[in-house]
Amino acid sequence: MFLFPADRRYWSDPRPAGRRFRSTIAKENGSFEFSNLMPGEYMIVASAEPVTSNWRSTARLDALSRIAQRLVLMSGDARVITVAR
Repeated sequence: MFLFPADRRYWSDPRPAGRRFRSTIAKENGSFEFSNLMPGEYMIVASAEPVTSNWRSTARLDALSRIAQRLVLMSGDARVITVAR
């Protein structure tokens, strides 16, 4: 599971927005959790590919963004969402 900012300006240098990039492996029942996210617009995508250290590359994020769902978080939001595979 990958979560990253929808704003492509952060993709080429993710350090300033480091807290907006997250990855995790879904639990056996398919659930997952990201906590302490900053408000903003994100892309979220489930992928069968393993999490690797280069998943934040611009090329990889571009490919992921084509199949990702858009998610807007406001301050204090708590969401339960279904991500299509």
